[in-house]
Amino acid sequence: DDFDDVEEDEGLEDLENAEEEGQENVEILPSGERQQANQKRITTPYMTKYERARVLGTRALQIA
Repeated sequence: DDFDDVEEDEGLEDLENAEEEGQENVEILPSGERQQANQKRITTPYMTKYERARVLGTRALQIA
């Protein structure tokens, strides 16, 4: 059948090796280094009618 002709992906082994190597790229920061909380807010604290419509539309799709 058609499924017998499919070759196995060798990329899965590469992904497993990448996970082991990727652990060196992670840097854990202490919780005291929160610079973004001190920055001044750029956006307004008010929600526009377009943002409100998008949020309500997304919620309606989730309920349906």
